[in-house]
Amino acid sequence: MKEFQRVIEEMISLFKQFTGIEQMKLKAATENRVATVEECMTKEQALVLKLKGLEQEREKYQKEAGYGGMKFREILAAVSDEEREILYPLFDGLSRQIQMFQEVNEDAEKVMSNNLRMIKKALDRKEGGIYSEKGKSETVTHMTSRRV
Repeated sequence: MKEFQRVIEEMISLFKQFTGIEQMKLKAATENRVATVEECMTKEQALVLKLKGLEQEREKYQKEAGYGGMKFREILAAVSDEEREILYPLFDGLSRQIQMFQEVNEDAEKVMSNNLRMIKKALDRKEGGIYSEKGKSETVTHMTSRRV
């Protein structure tokens, strides 16, 4: 059971890292800093691999403890009061970290999606593919400064 607890603690720590990176990505996306967004995505890919390994460990130790295939709620109902006092805060902490990550991730996805729409719209204007609501072709605006 100690190894199972250790893995849950590592997962909590990992999701804290995910949330921090996601917050950095959200800020960078808001400020249109593409290089920072790309750096964050690279870091996330490494963490995803680590998460997959931890998930496999969790399943292994959960099964060894006799709770294979059970949800955390089911495990809490099956363990002794002493073990429940140890496991409940871990499960609750993991749940909170995952929820915080998901909220920040959704915000970052919205900002990046909006940025992509704006880029597409600017490209369409440049190619002459955007029309006003009156059916007239809109003027082309350049995305880069031509001042030297």
